[in-house]
Amino acid sequence: MALPISPISDLKKFLSKEKLLQVYFLFGTDNHLIEESEELIRQKVKPLLASEFDEVVIKVQGKTDSSVIVETAQAFPFGSGKKLVVVRNFENFKTKESRKELVNYLNNPADFTILLITNYGKLPALKIDSEGKLAGKIGFFEAQEKKWELDKWVKFKARELGLKLGDEEAQYLIEITGQDKYLLEAQLNKFKTSLGEEEELTLEQIEKLASVTRVNTVFDLLDALGKGKKLQSLEIFYNLVNHNEEIGKIHGMLAKFVMILTALLNFKRPGEADFREVAKTLQVSPYFVKKCNGAYFLKNEMRLINAGKALLKAEIKLKSSDIDAKTLGTELISSILN
Repeated sequence: MALPISPISDLKKFLSKEKLLQVYFLFGTDNHLIEESEELIRQKVKPLLASEFDEVVIKVQGKTDSSVIVETAQAFPFGSGKKLVVVRNFENFKTKESRKELVNYLNNPADFTILLITNYGKLPALKIDSEGKLAGKIGFFEAQEKKWELDKWVKFKARELGLKLGDEEAQYLIEITGQDKYLLEAQLNKFKTSLGEEEELTLEQIEKLASVTRVNTVFDLLDALGKGKKLQSLEIFYNLVNHNEEIGKIHGMLAKFVMILTALLNFKRPGEADFREVAKTLQVSPYFVKKCNGAYFLKNEMRLINAGKALLKAEIKLKSSDIDAKTLGTELISSILN
């Protein structure tokens, strides 16, 4: 039977003293939201602990024995209140056998313990009877990254800092920074410090301030490719890989870049209205489309067809082989600019 999964936005419904669960299982792709939610649960539960020794945090690593976690959860509290056991990185239990004891505990949790589990990634297969005696005792909450939710989150964080950030500006900030919430929050804090009394963030300010501390971004790569600069493109690509930028993300941005340029070929002299039309269709910011329009070297039908073929070939290799990222990138860039 499939486990009942709630969006993590519903978590607050299960944090009142009357509805407190015995097990909270947080999982999904939004690491930042998982960590925020863990802290929220801890703050709600701490007043119910009679001793500071009744909060235990266990980080699962390669050789962690799940039976030790179970023994900790089943041990009575030091004080007369509840006990909180936080288990981080459940995903590090790689096999069913390694997590067996803990899964057994989930089917019969101790009344005096609140168990909080975080799993960064997909929910593993778990045999749990959440419909029977566990109803109202255990909850599974998914933190899933969604672009439109990320836009809302960025604007919310900006408001917290006293910054005004419009829809287009928020979208552009995400495009040039990436979807990592830690980096986005760091950027917003930097903007607040740099702007002083200026509260309104413009596209130009975002581009200028975001580039002050960066090494290289995918956008630098797009700019170099758009101008046909092969050596500079390769140098930027190697820099990105050396700074742990995922090859899959780079490939995705290059594919979007080619799609934008292909769409712009439909307009003889594209203007603001055309940029907005393309942006709406491809779900990017008009400002990004406008910048792509300056890629004079690649704005050619045959070159874009060639780039599309190179991207498809690279995607197949990416999915079907263990090719080194730098080798793949070198082949891709060379093919695009051939």
